[in-house]
Amino acid sequence: MAVDGDRTPSDSPCPGNVLADGSIRSFPPAHVQVDRYSALISGGIISALLCTIAILVDAFGELPPGYSWAPYLPLGLLLLFFALRAFWWPQLSHRHKSWSFSELGIHLTQGVIWRTTTSVPRARVQHTDVGQGPLQRRFGIATLSVHTAGSDQAQVDLSGLLYDDAIAVRDFLILKGPTHSTSNLDLSSGPADIAHVAHPAPEATIEQPSEPAPDE
Repeated sequence: MAVDGDRTPSDSPCPGNVLADGSIRSFPPAHVQVDRYSALISGGIISALLCTIAILVDAFGELPPGYSWAPYLPLGLLLLFFALRAFWWPQLSHRHKSWSFSELGIHLTQGVIWRTTTSVPRARVQHTDVGQGPLQRRFGIATLSVHTAGSDQAQVDLSGLLYDDAIAVRDFLILKGPTHSTSNLDLSSGPADIAHVAHPAPEATIEQPSEPAPDE
């Protein structure tokens, strides 16, 4: 399990120019752990509420004789579903999820039953965000959100990237944007400097009419 700085060699972060080679990459194993813990937390809360309701129905409800187990049947089925969701599904979903990044854009493939491939051309990238929840911070991963223009899907989320890789991809998209030149820019103040670059217009040359020579 890769946690924060304790990463395996296959999970080591790469700079953006190395990541942008177009090769297909799987998400780090830490993504499976985060998905598993998230399912356990949400499933535990819902199961606790339903268990309380089942106990109240059993204690105060009027059930037919011999059917005192009836309120616990849907609870048992739900617990089985949450167990499969927490311990079996994250690993299966992880095996069918991959991403790639190149000079042309980002590609995300995911889905176990219905496979979906999402491609984001770099020319349509407006801006990017990198976010982390509490569990993601614990395991050193993040969600890279790519906001696009001119498409029905205005935002694509790559959840489960290593935090350093998400930052590297974000910085690469900022520095290598197709419509901005960064060769003579100071980027120390952030990407806002790129969005407001103005090139001076060439100075116009105005020719003054020559005065006629005076008659002698």
